[in-house]
Amino acid sequence: MKSTQTKIIITALVFIFIIAAIIFFGIYPEIPKYSNNKSELSETKAMIEEADFKLSELNKLDNNSEEVSTAKEFVTGLLPENISTSDFVVKVEAMSVGVPVIVSTLSTGSSTPAASASKAAVPTQDNKGSDNSVDFSLTATIGYNTILEVIEKLESFPRFNILDSINLSGRDKKTQTLDLQAKGRIFYGK
Repeated sequence: MKSTQTKIIITALVFIFIIAAIIFFGIYPEIPKYSNNKSELSETKAMIEEADFKLSELNKLDNNSEEVSTAKEFVTGLLPENISTSDFVVKVEAMSVGVPVIVSTLSTGSSTPAASASKAAVPTQDNKGSDNSVDFSLTATIGYNTILEVIEKLESFPRFNILDSINLSGRDKKTQTLDLQAKGRIFYGK
């Protein structure tokens, strides 16, 4: 029986020795590599999180660029870059179609008044303050009940403008109209 017990003990010792050898020569040298890989993995994870954050910031900027483009288009409509007043004349003409207004004269800048709203005068720069505005003068005949609507439309044109004065005169009881004289400034960007 001793020989069977000895065989078991020797087999157990050999087995323990093999396990110890595997641990000592196979696993133990790999532990520092595992630690290095673990630190590299955490660094890579931090880099991925930073990249995700930067990507989300870029996506926000991309969304903001659309908002900025929309705002720029809106401001460009209010303040066109050139001094041209033809768009203003077109808007006055369009207003006269929507509201019963008979435009007698419309002039811009210091040139002679146009014979009708369809003829745009050549503008010049205003000398009253802002270098980026052009004077305009409008004479029209309007109905009693459309006075406020006409003034509101003049103030709400897509191009930025200021009404400096509005004069109403020449009441005609028969046709229920008034003569309107409006003076103001239209602006441009650069």
